[in-house]
Amino acid sequence: RSSDLFDLGEAGVRVDCALMKCASTTYENGKVEWSVRTSDGKTTVLPLGGNEAIEVSELQGHKKFELSASLSGGKEDVAWQHSQLFRMPISNKTDFPFEI
Repeated sequence: RSSDLFDLGEAGVRVDCALMKCASTTYENGKVEWSVRTSDGKTTVLPLGGNEAIEVSELQGHKKFELSASLSGGKEDVAWQHSQLFRMPISNKTDFPFEI
């Protein structure tokens, strides 16, 4: 599991509208599940993983949230390679796999 905490409290702002793009790539039977946990403790599984941004209305009004990716699956001694976050071609200079 990999998590990032976003805290807007010191800036004195709250989320009004959030668009997220969090690309992931899987091979074999690898899996990636994205979720967001708001400051009130509510966790929501998000349909992220592709190259399109989605609106995350669950964040509206919050000052703090945690974005998590749970990686699972894979086969044998290379299982760790079968679930990847933010994979992109080295030649790509304009389309980034992580945007909020």
